[in-house]
Amino acid sequence: MTISLLKRSLTLLVLPEYSIHVLFCIMFLCAQEWLTVGLNIPLLFYNTWRYFHSPTDTKELLYDPASVMNGDTLKFCLKEAWCKLSFFVLSFFYYLYW
Repeated sequence: MTISLLKRSLTLLVLPEYSIHVLFCIMFLCAQEWLTVGLNIPLLFYNTWRYFHSPTDTKELLYDPASVMNGDTLKFCLKEAWCKLSFFVLSFFYYLYW
């Protein structure tokens, strides 16, 4: 029971980000902003892939603290966070001035 609670609580952290991104993609499709949709689709696919291939999909369904604090895992997560941040900042200015 605590395992499913942990997975549910971790899933609730990423669902707002993913759902807002899906909403923006749907709005751009309705407005026929094809360039903007094309720029957002790769991140949408990546978010979908990350959601369905989360680290908790393993047999144990737990985050191992030793593996989470692994240097390679931290470097990957840091790169991912910086890439997403730069995408969102560039997208903000693109949406603002177009």
